Amino acid sequence: MCCAWFDFATNLFGQGKSLINYYIKRLEPSLFLLPNMKTLQLITVCLTGFIQPHKIVFDIPSLRNKSMVEIKHILGKPKFDDVPRNYKTQSGATGDAYFNKDGFVLEVTYNPVNNKVNDFFIGKGKAVKDYKMLEEAGNLLKSNDFILSPVKSGKNPSLYTGVTVTPK
Repeated sequence: MCCAWFDFATNLFGQGKSLINYYIKRLEPSLFLLPNMKTLQLITVCLTGFIQPHKIVFDIPSLRNKSMVEIKHILGKPKFDDVPRNYKTQSGATGDAYFNKDGFVLEVTYNPVNNKVNDFFIGKGKAVKDYKMLEEAGNLLKSNDFILSPVKSGKNPSLYTGVTVTPK
């Protein structure tokens, strides 16, 4: 059905598939003005498969200024909670809690003595080309409350393993 959309759009606009891809990525289905409702329905159905709305997986700004205890209450039990055994006697010890959701991982680094959060790290199970997707998943695109540091993959510097998010 979507191939029919490409064929239809290529013939309609006469610009080729690259222009159609441009519009699919940037326009909402409701912005197309077409001659009849049946055509509009076909394009809306096809575009639904191509346009992926930005999804917030972890709302990191809402976790700002929260203790690790509060974050665990909000996000639930972490997949892993790594705290050194002798953290009370070890100076500068940090704990790491890992939360998984919808293919994304949120690591929260914190002080296990006072449960104060040091920073966050959002990533996926694999390296990605566009770290902006990770910022979108963490609801960080419009936030000025954090220092964002994309982390490049050691194996392939054109890919990113995640984004470190440090509160200002």
